[in-house]
Amino acid sequence: MPIVLTQDEIDAINTEYCTLNSSIEKRQLAVDAQVSVVQAATDADNAEKKVFNFYDDAIIKKYETEKEQFTGEYVQTPVTTTELDDLGQLNPSNRMFPPIGVSEPVRIAEFDGGGLTTSGNEIAGDPGKFDTERYWIERQMLTAEALKTGFSGRKPPISGSMEVDTAITPSTTQIVISSSGFSETFDFQVGDEFLVVNGAQQVAVRVTNVVSQNNGDPAAGFCTPDGGETTELECTGNGGSWTSVPSIPGAVLDIVTISLGSVGASGDLNTTWVGFSNPERIAKTAAFQYLMDNMILGLEADIDSRLSTLSIQKTALETNEDDNLDPQALIDVDTAISFLNAWKVSKDIDDTELASLDSEATTRDAEIVTRISAIDIAKAVYYDLRYGSAVNIGDTSRGTARIKFFRIDSQSTTAGLKATEEARQQAILDTLALAGEDPPIC
Repeated sequence: MPIVLTQDEIDAINTEYCTLNSSIEKRQLAVDAQVSVVQAATDADNAEKKVFNFYDDAIIKKYETEKEQFTGEYVQTPVTTTELDDLGQLNPSNRMFPPIGVSEPVRIAEFDGGGLTTSGNEIAGDPGKFDTERYWIERQMLTAEALKTGFSGRKPPISGSMEVDTAITPSTTQIVISSSGFSETFDFQVGDEFLVVNGAQQVAVRVTNVVSQNNGDPAAGFCTPDGGETTELECTGNGGSWTSVPSIPGAVLDIVTISLGSVGASGDLNTTWVGFSNPERIAKTAAFQYLMDNMILGLEADIDSRLSTLSIQKTALETNEDDNLDPQALIDVDTAISFLNAWKVSKDIDDTELASLDSEATTRDAEIVTRISAIDIAKAVYYDLRYGSAVNIGDTSRGTARIKFFRIDSQSTTAGLKATEEARQQAILDTLALAGEDPPIC
């Protein structure tokens, strides 16, 4: 059966309904008015973000991309406009959220090119080296020198009983060397260079890290019972029984290949190679033909890697919108690209050509040193300008993001209050209907 409302109750909820009706109309007008206010705040925020992105994407990141090709370093987690929006919403966990009494974003290291990493740019098998033009210049010069004079690094002491257990390909970064001679002395060091020869195949390698090495011990063994004796004399002197287990010498080495090509497992070590004579290099014919052919390919691969970094630099320079960009930087890059591409046509390795390659590489490395300094100076100016724009966006009091989200929140609050009042109106109508009463007439 329907509920029964007193007249006073009916009058009270009818009055409330009509009061709400008036409030809802006012709130709707406010929501409608706030649409343009929110849009204006959004437009102002978008405009300031265009300023930030101009300094960030069109200039700073072009410089940083260019410099990465020299150092291998880049900013791991750069500041984004999304983070500045987050500041505008007063998120205290934001890494730039200011301390009490301050509204400007914290100027974290990333604003000034800090927070660097080399992750992803490492050269496999060559610790501390990165995929940069300077690395490939170094590789190019070492390969060119090896063609002329053989090994520039130390030649490790080897014996005829040593052999490389590992098959080697251009991607090999670690090898195992063993010996059948128990009294062999293993003395490999970082920077050692040698050939690994197997039949008609030869590969030149350079040691980048000595993972482990141990000398053989023909007198090694163990005592039973074990009383801590380390020699047969000690063992038998204490009444024990000595079991001879001679230790086999060996080494595990991280390497980079100087030449391309492959050799199978059980290759011999060679440290007597002294490069190729100029007549051999002119004719491109030698006793170690496989090695010569693959060293030329290796030199070309080094140059191709250089060209890859130069191409990235060229794009960064051509798209950098800094009006004060030094045009000489692009001229230098184009000159290097033209020179290297010209060498790839002939691939000549005679004295004159290799000297020309070395001269260009030396000149280019000096240009890089100068360019790094110029980039750092230019970036410092734009770091300040970008941070100023970040303040204009992310300031927790006056920033465009803060104002935008304040306007959005205000509109949302007004719309929320309107929805609450509409829900209360519906509740009044449901109550009156349950009592069999007519809806209010306002």
